[in-house]
Amino acid sequence: MTDVLTDPGADAAPVVADADDDRLRQNATALVVSGALTSVLGFAFWVLAARVLPQEDVGIGAALVAAVVLLANVSTFGLRNAFPRFLPVAGPATSRLVVRGYALCAVTAAVLGAVFVAGSTVWADHLSLLRDNPLGGVGFVAATAAWTIFILQDSVLTGLRRATYVPIENLIYALAKIALLVVVVSTGPWALVLAWAIPAVAVLAPLNALIFRRLIPAHQGSGETVAAFDWRSLVRFSAGEHAADVVKNIGAEGVVLVVLAVVGATQSAVLFFALTITASIQLVTSNIVNAFVAEAAARPSDVDSLLGRSALHAAGLVVPAAIVGAILAPVGLGIFGADYAADGTTVLRLLLLALIPHIGISLAIGLARFQRRVAVVFAIAVGTSIAPLAGALFLTSRFGIVAVGWSVLVGQTVLFAVLIATVLRARLFAAVTGAAVEHAVEVRDELRHRRRVRAVGSILDELDAVHTTAVPLYPRRVIRNTTDVVVVVVDNPTLPRVIKIALSQAAAYGLRAHVRAFATLHEAAIAASDEEAAAILPELLESGTVVGHDYVIESKCTGIAPLVSDHGTLSAISAAIGRLHRLTATPASVGESLVISIVDDPISVLAADGRLQTHRDTLDSLRDQLDRAIRGRDVTVARTHGDTWLGNVLVETGFDGVTVTGIVDWEDSRQLGIPEIDIAHLWLSTQEDGLAAATLRARTAPTVDELVGSWARPLFNPTLPAGPVVMLAWLAHVAAGLERSSMFALGRVWVDENVRPVLDALETEAS
Repeated sequence: MTDVLTDPGADAAPVVADADDDRLRQNATALVVSGALTSVLGFAFWVLAARVLPQEDVGIGAALVAAVVLLANVSTFGLRNAFPRFLPVAGPATSRLVVRGYALCAVTAAVLGAVFVAGSTVWADHLSLLRDNPLGGVGFVAATAAWTIFILQDSVLTGLRRATYVPIENLIYALAKIALLVVVVSTGPWALVLAWAIPAVAVLAPLNALIFRRLIPAHQGSGETVAAFDWRSLVRFSAGEHAADVVKNIGAEGVVLVVLAVVGATQSAVLFFALTITASIQLVTSNIVNAFVAEAAARPSDVDSLLGRSALHAAGLVVPAAIVGAILAPVGLGIFGADYAADGTTVLRLLLLALIPHIGISLAIGLARFQRRVAVVFAIAVGTSIAPLAGALFLTSRFGIVAVGWSVLVGQTVLFAVLIATVLRARLFAAVTGAAVEHAVEVRDELRHRRRVRAVGSILDELDAVHTTAVPLYPRRVIRNTTDVVVVVVDNPTLPRVIKIALSQAAAYGLRAHVRAFATLHEAAIAASDEEAAAILPELLESGTVVGHDYVIESKCTGIAPLVSDHGTLSAISAAIGRLHRLTATPASVGESLVISIVDDPISVLAADGRLQTHRDTLDSLRDQLDRAIRGRDVTVARTHGDTWLGNVLVETGFDGVTVTGIVDWEDSRQLGIPEIDIAHLWLSTQEDGLAAATLRARTAPTVDELVGSWARPLFNPTLPAGPVVMLAWLAHVAAGLERSSMFALGRVWVDENVRPVLDALETEAS
């Protein structure tokens, strides 16, 4: 009986690496997980506080914490939201932007903290402990400054699109906060502030060392920026965001202080816990929207798709949580104590239900941030803040804190309706529809993968019985991909291997090309005594036919596929593939045979596809253009890989940088090709705007050398025009995708995303 395991994490994308395709969900999920951890452990923190501190101390301490949070948020000058929007395109200015932002906000927080302490008799008379103890006032100021940096660093990680570090940071902080509360409980109302602030200070140094020493240098050298950085736009955006943040935080955090002044510390504590529970779920939407803004800034052409996926993601998590939370509200508040449940159940239910319309409000804010429409962001902030403040100021003295809950629910619902009719309107509908289509494609791909697993099971059982080595072919896992070649990784520690099985005749041709490429390159490496070149090629252990299917068994290279496409990684890959090119490099003049191989044959594949029949004239014109661009040129030719992208490269990262340990999957290899086509393919695979858009954009670069930049050195043919070379790389990729996938054919969506836009643009230009 076969033992086949699927590997859900190894889905091979057509050209853009998984790390790029899935980055929105990856970063959004990281932020949601962070929010969930923070919420659960924050809930435990407040339960512990309610159990170990008198209710009066909880009310005073909660007000102090609310004041710290309020002042810190006001001090960010909008950078908390500007970092996710501008860091993805900051390029070399990234480090300066973060340093200046930290300094400005921390100093402002310290000043505002000092002003708050000095004037506490006016606006926070209940917080007399700030005035009674000078050391307490100084500590409050320091806590406010530290908390400002603490909240900004999460935004920095989001803007660098490395939000996967955020859950780790917040988990450490939340656990330390709980542990410290037990230690400082004897300090009374100060216990909450001490437990809140000291762990935050402890986290700042190591995390920012990581940010400045590793993440920012990688980001600045990644080549992922999509626009020139504009400091004036940042200032305008941040100013608008700052105004919106001030208004929003007065509504969100200031309501606790208003209730404290109107009805006292006991009811203030109840409302604080209700707001805390609600905020923990609201973080889900906020984090998803933050990830959307960062990803949309880097991939503006995909904004509708990203918005729709974000909407579905948020609704799928928040709506069930809000409904279940409303049902279980008495239980949740009862954990803090019977008095909290008795006084706060209704207001908690109302606040939780208000989270449902808040999804749309948050999406509208995210869309406005992406569009840099700060006036819209400010207007929404005003709309969300008026309701809770009005309820707290004018209704709590008569109806109690339940008035705040009703005010929030009604206000959020009305505002959501207004935004649906204005800011969101048709865009949200189109985005959600597009996201639904994407989800359907994902479901289809999952079903296809399961079919592949079933199809290959009996073949693997037979192969296990007849293969030439004594080491069994298990444990094994089937890797996801989009071709008719099934790739199976054998994780046997004695002899790790990779098995490739062709499920169609088209795939069999590819496997035979793969074997020929290995034989040619290994033979050339031996002849050149180039052990390093041979080391980055898998060793062919066995090939043949089993139950009518071609197969190969090869050694498994060490390392993993690169997770990022920074300068160091791309330089290492370029050097490695260049080393293999040199094994067979020879000067030549582009003649008929090479034109047929790299121009005529792939165009014939596209012309034969029934979905592209309306583009026959455009394809004929493209054939003529490429023929004229390369025929007769004196170039260096070599055996090319044909599908050079991050998923076909394995690397190891150490103190001395990135080392390429394997270049795999040579099914699209050509005996004679232009090496720069491999480099262009690698460049295309790292572009955030997608294969089609990047292909069209590359035509503006004079040469390949200028297009790819300093990471591709040296090139064999650096003066070749970039447009034709990139078009040849695109042509080879899409033709190979269509040609080698007959059993599991690439669908209409793939063709519409990767092929039609290029042909449509060429047709428009011709007309």
